[in-house]
Amino acid sequence: MTSNIYERKMSSVEVLAQALESITTLTAEQVTLEEEKKKLMIQRTKLFAEFTSKLQGLPVALKKKYVLVRFYFLILHFQCKFEYKFILLAC
Repeated sequence: MTSNIYERKMSSVEVLAQALESITTLTAEQVTLEEEKKKLMIQRTKLFAEFTSKLQGLPVALKKKYVLVRFYFLILHFQCKFEYKFILLAC
């Protein structure tokens, strides 16, 4: 008789132990992701301040063109490295 691991019956203690392990793993992952999010938000703030300071003194039409080109470049650049939804979160 062959046994399939998916058909194996688990006791309630095993189920609870596995659930606790999953919760612990996900909690640690959440902490890591929150720290990374904070770092990205700080980096975004710095980059935005730097970017806007470079636009001072330019005509409005030129600012609009520069912003669109820069944003398009950032999307292309980060699309290769991260998922698109991650870009939107970081922007």
